[in-house]
Amino acid sequence: VSRTILSSESITLEEPYTVAGGHQSIKWKLDSAGGHGTFAGAVTSSQSGYGEYFESVTGQTIPAGTIVTVKGEKIESAHVGDYMLGVISETAAFISGAASFGWQSRFLTNEFGGFIYENVTDEETGETVRVPKQNPDCSPALEADYEARAARDEWHIVGLNGRHYVRVDGTVSPGDYITAHNGIGTKAAEGWKVLKLTALYSSEKGYGIAIAVIK
Repeated sequence: VSRTILSSESITLEEPYTVAGGHQSIKWKLDSAGGHGTFAGAVTSSQSGYGEYFESVTGQTIPAGTIVTVKGEKIESAHVGDYMLGVISETAAFISGAASFGWQSRFLTNEFGGFIYENVTDEETGETVRVPKQNPDCSPALEADYEARAARDEWHIVGLNGRHYVRVDGTVSPGDYITAHNGIGTKAAEGWKVLKLTALYSSEKGYGIAIAVIK
């Protein structure tokens, strides 16, 4: 069966390889062929902020709460005067760039990064399905050895927007703005706004912890 309707009333589902639900009309739909999700209402989370995966320059782990900058396409600890991209976050509610299910170049894309699609015929049902076109350079061996970014030390979730935990020094108080010094927030005339401190500065640890708004 290439279509599934769950917990619903008075809806029909035309697209193959989809799961959907709703009352009187479709309110949510998951597309198994393309991996897309569509919702009529809000997507909610108890976490906060938006994050995206970035790879570290060194290939090593960067500790949570470290403010980072970009070097090319990769990240490293931010210093005074650096562009503050974001902070290594463990609490982002919405995360992109995870490449969870396969090599990022598994499918062919156009010059703007959008998928190139093709129509294929399902051998069991005879239905025509529109799917992303496979990259001929993606071998079965390459896919078999693939490990998701979440499991690799060099890939990090960088909080880019919203409220996130940030390492700070002893100069920072609630209501201050912060900039970066060796990856740690320090009081500044402008920058990210500190909402509150969740841990006071400790000379033993070398940092305190604040919740700051990144935007």
